[in-house]
Amino acid sequence: MELSVFLKTFFSRPLLFPKDTENFDRLSICQESELVPYAPSSIPCGPYLIFAPHPDDESMGMGGTILLAASSGINVHLVIVTDGSLGGKTEIRKIEVQKAAHILGIKTIDFLEIKDRDVANEGISLNSVTMLTEKYKPKTVFLPSLLEFHPDHRATTASVLKNLTSLSDLSAEVWLYEISRQGEVNRLIDITNVAEGKKQAIRCYESQISQVAYDDVAFAINKARAYTLGANVQYAEGFWATSCITKPEELRTAWKEKINTYWTGIR
Repeated sequence: MELSVFLKTFFSRPLLFPKDTENFDRLSICQESELVPYAPSSIPCGPYLIFAPHPDDESMGMGGTILLAASSGINVHLVIVTDGSLGGKTEIRKIEVQKAAHILGIKTIDFLEIKDRDVANEGISLNSVTMLTEKYKPKTVFLPSLLEFHPDHRATTASVLKNLTSLSDLSAEVWLYEISRQGEVNRLIDITNVAEGKKQAIRCYESQISQVAYDDVAFAINKARAYTLGANVQYAEGFWATSCITKPEELRTAWKEKINTYWTGIR
């Protein structure tokens, strides 16, 4: 049978639907509000201790939240984990992060100078994490999402979390922030009013923007994160927040449970 004849015959037939729909399973699909926040959250308590795998990750991932915190009088302390040498000259990148930190209102910067892309091999020592937490006494520790693409991002979080669980005297929340992609989040921070400041901070990283339009990437994510927050919110930053120090395997379990929510009612 020629195709034209087949199509004419097929589409000329009436569509048949069963009269009795009671025998069909009704899917109880979860709603959007069960998957993503529908209202902005408040920023967490300070002081903040932020671990950024590379110079620029702090500005791209949570520059708006840093600005909000600093303007509220919260002390923000930044730790740059790697030397960033695979993305440019180390000294230039240090100058860039210092410029960005000035715009964001970051109080201090510590450089661990682990070789770029080698965090998984070298790790972040317990001694370094202990020293930093004793020095700054954070109430909230910020780490990259474990769903990030870059291995240094995931290795930074895994290494720091492992060490934090050894510090019995530390009582702090852990917030995981997005840098290069959306992950699972349970907090959204409205950064609409400080978006311009975040843009200025990211633009300090001229050596990086000349390679990739990181400012466009960051604000595409922030724009998308505002999707569920109403017309008055133009940009938002997403986080996965935990109320206490959490082991990586516990985070994995929590995320598996969250992912399973997407499949509710689907058989």
